[in-house]
Amino acid sequence: MEISIDNLIKFYTNESVVLKGINTNLKNGITGLIGPNGAGKSTLIKILVGLEKVSSGHIHYLDHSEPSFNLKASLGYVPQNFQLPNNLTGEEFLDFMSTAKGIGYRTAKQNSLQLLDLLNLTQVARKRISTYSGGMKQRLGIAQSLLNHPKLLILDEPTVGLDPDERLNLKHIMTELAENTVILLSTHIVSDIESVANHIIILDQGEIQVQGNTDALLKTIDGKVWELTVSPEEYQNKQQEYFISNTFHKQNKIEMRVISKKQPKDEANLIYPTLEDLYLYHIRYKKANREKQVAL
Repeated sequence: MEISIDNLIKFYTNESVVLKGINTNLKNGITGLIGPNGAGKSTLIKILVGLEKVSSGHIHYLDHSEPSFNLKASLGYVPQNFQLPNNLTGEEFLDFMSTAKGIGYRTAKQNSLQLLDLLNLTQVARKRISTYSGGMKQRLGIAQSLLNHPKLLILDEPTVGLDPDERLNLKHIMTELAENTVILLSTHIVSDIESVANHIIILDQGEIQVQGNTDALLKTIDGKVWELTVSPEEYQNKQQEYFISNTFHKQNKIEMRVISKKQPKDEANLIYPTLEDLYLYHIRYKKANREKQVAL
């Protein structure tokens, strides 16, 4: 399974351009789509699932195992915001969604029970959705996306409302599916994809800033991330001088991660970058440097 996106552009009648020439290929595995709020992530996803039309450009859905590709039959989708029928039980909702997806009764019932167990919802399966917590509703939304064993699974901010254990469980589920499924996970929380995504797309202001294999991308900023320990007083003075990607408090000291092309201080130690460092490098650090150059 592969999705090829060629020069995709989306604009609205008020002339606001939301997506500006998106070019990428999505293959089996987990692709992390990250970017700040308003970057265009949700618009791109709505286009991929057929809820929005492109202004120009092309999307090719290539399934080498079938001569004709049926998007509806092959798609699993969890939108960023969704409503559930509160008068139904969790089990009834999955039965309803199975019918909508054209899944036979016997297969549907078996799938529903397996997914309720997989998402730790068995104990509340016959309770009305109106009694569910936000996290339970989110897990039920994820469960319905898996009913048809999708070849393309798109999750838009799927970890909202999930506690740490359930976030970990979702990572395990995605990892198991990744070999035979194109999974696109959109989030602005970088830690959600740090350990699972093998491919990264960083989107900002409707444009892809960088994309590629996760490990290969991290190597592009190797040598630009430093660790430095300072006093609280010195930290206050250095916030304007350094580009700080993260801080850790250790007793009466502050340990900073600093993004810089040069060693910021003699005591600074070079460390290997994280995905959050990569994200901040492309979203904030390069922009801040451009603004400094313009000011000069």
